Amino acid sequence: KVTGGRSLPNKSPRWLIKDINVMADAGTPMDYQVPPYLVSDINGDTMTFSAGMDTGDNLESWISFSPQDLQLSLNPAPENKGTHNVVIKATDPDGLYDSITIHVIVKTQASVPSVTAGEVRIYPNPATNIIHIECPAEIKDVALYDITGRLKLDVQGASTVVDVSALERGIYILRIESNATTIIRKVTLTSVK
Repeated sequence: KVTGGRSLPNKSPRWLIKDINVMADAGTPMDYQVPPYLVSDINGDTMTFSAGMDTGDNLESWISFSPQDLQLSLNPAPENKGTHNVVIKATDPDGLYDSITIHVIVKTQASVPSVTAGEVRIYPNPATNIIHIECPAEIKDVALYDITGRLKLDVQGASTVVDVSALERGIYILRIESNATTIIRKVTLTSVK
């Protein structure tokens, strides 16, 4: 196969992380956009996206997926309480694919409060030695992945200050697991000026 003017063996698309937790309140419609920077194709091929349940079935009637913007629209009812696993596939023109699982956790209004990505503050970005995290929910785990998807730092527990001084400078994916949801952000580590 010729890609970008050179002959390379075709490689499948790749998700940098394999799963995300999304909390949804029963009776409250919401949208969740999967960050597009979490998937790439080393060959530069155009990818197509599709979604279904992890059982191989079509999406449940209260879940829809927009492949153009990687957005899930959720409208759960109280009887949908529990965890529903949505698998999103990225497929290249040769049919090679990789997938990510979105764990949609439907809860009643009286359980753990939801947290939106806009309520989580991460600073500074770009960072040099320390990243601060402000999150209204309890943080359970903070992880940094490099752009190839390799885990570079994992901090268990309620950490709101993350020391990144030992990491190489570059772009990373920051994954914050709280008791409410998973927050994904792109962060840049730079040298001290």
